[in-house]
Amino acid sequence: MSDPCSNTVPVTVLKDLRRSWKYSAPGRDHICDARLTRAWYRFEDEVGNKLTIPVGDDCISVGKCGTTVPVNIHKDNNPSEQDGIVSRRACGEYFRLCCLIEYTICLRNCGTKGIYYYLSPPFGCPISYCTENTLNQEPCKNGQTFNQQTNECEDMYPRMTGYPTIGLGSTAEITNRKTIVFQCTIPEVNQLTSTNEAQYEVQWILDDKDAQPNTQRVTGNQKKVITIIKDLFNNPTAIKLGFNIKCQVRSSFKNKNTSSSWRASNGFYAGLSVSLK
Repeated sequence: MSDPCSNTVPVTVLKDLRRSWKYSAPGRDHICDARLTRAWYRFEDEVGNKLTIPVGDDCISVGKCGTTVPVNIHKDNNPSEQDGIVSRRACGEYFRLCCLIEYTICLRNCGTKGIYYYLSPPFGCPISYCTENTLNQEPCKNGQTFNQQTNECEDMYPRMTGYPTIGLGSTAEITNRKTIVFQCTIPEVNQLTSTNEAQYEVQWILDDKDAQPNTQRVTGNQKKVITIIKDLFNNPTAIKLGFNIKCQVRSSFKNKNTSSSWRASNGFYAGLSVSLK
């Protein structure tokens, strides 16, 4: 086997923040290394470049390292530069079965160049090689996913910077005296998000129950949503005064299916309140 420390042996760089053992793969955003060819590789990213899990940990949880079955070398088994090419036992872990699949990996410590690994494609998908998080930081925050084209973390949905607010609508929206108009104002989103890509779902909650059967959907440029409650006085089946109403909002991108969690406004009391002193 040729020595990868020499400049004559090709070495492929694998650079993917999702390989970190601190990264949890959301949904189907999983890495699979089945297309790797048998060759020398080195890992290069901002959070880890070794195929070892932290000393003291026995297993990597399912869904970590951007995959379902993470493959790594247990404990601190990296060779010294003087050891030359060595072989190590690597394990694919699944549901606390710490070595469901076993691999033999060759390693070479090339000093300042880092540690090189002679890897083979795993036996199926989604299985991938998992790196140690040497900087002890999250590769992607909660609510973010990894973009393979830009090699950066990006938001899975527009991040609202606050909570919606509720109040009375303008008098111009009132068609008669038997109507009350409520307005829900959607909070701003993070500056990293383009409002043209954002869309929102708005629901109205009346006395902790859905006030409308349908969710109102609006674009990112529309920040105020109204609902109209009619016939408060003359219709015997209508809603009477003395109720609490609030709105809740969740955000998403137009080209993605993932939504944020619901954020609710404070309640607005529509009625008379008497304070005895």
